Amino acid sequence: ELRVAEARVKEIEGEKAQRDKEGKDRHTQLRSKLAALQNELDRFISAGETDIRQRKIRDEADRALKSREAEFAERLKSEKQQLVREHQQRIKKAKQEAEETVRAMQRDKEKAEADRMALFERTVDGLVDVFDTARDHLTAITAADSSAAGTSDDSVPSSSSPRLLLSRRPSPLRSSIGARAPAPFHRLLPADGSPKMLRWSLVHLTSAHRDRKARSSGNSSSSGRAESPFSSMTDDELRRVRPVLELVRQLVLVA
Repeated sequence: ELRVAEARVKEIEGEKAQRDKEGKDRHTQLRSKLAALQNELDRFISAGETDIRQRKIRDEADRALKSREAEFAERLKSEKQQLVREHQQRIKKAKQEAEETVRAMQRDKEKAEADRMALFERTVDGLVDVFDTARDHLTAITAADSSAAGTSDDSVPSSSSPRLLLSRRPSPLRSSIGARAPAPFHRLLPADGSPKMLRWSLVHLTSAHRDRKARSSGNSSSSGRAESPFSSMTDDELRRVRPVLELVRQLVLVA
């Protein structure tokens, strides 16, 4: 019985040693798994912290980007408004300049029209004097020729017949008038078209005619010669009315 008991004790001790060994192995395995889980947990925590930091960085970047976008939009809006104001000011200034230009052009047009009308009136006034002078010359020449031919004034042909005037022979009065008259008009017109001598001739005729009119009306108190409408004309104005004055020159030459 003792030997059986000892064998039983040994068997129990062997089982106990076996269970201890298995327990140690199991403990070692559990410790290994625990270490692995701890490492996994550390990695997870580290990854979470990294993700949190990255998310925080992304959030800060998003906030900074939104802030920059808002600042840029505000600046763009301000610059756009400034450009719109400047554009409106330029349009307003251009409109004012255009209106001023139109008004200036209108004033120039009105002034040119007024100058043209004044030139026309002076030309007509001067031409009336020239034709009056030519008529006086023709009347005097016709009367002298009629007297020389022994005819009365009733039989004197009309002074408007230049063909008859040209057919008459020169009379002493005609010669004396020609001697006192200025040089022939065709000699007073240089080939270069200068209106200087033309003005002198026309001024001479109109002034002389007005002097005669003043003397005939008894108004001899004025000093100097009468003013001619052509004396105040510029060279440019004389050039503008030159075709008409050339015609007058030819008519006076005929007279």
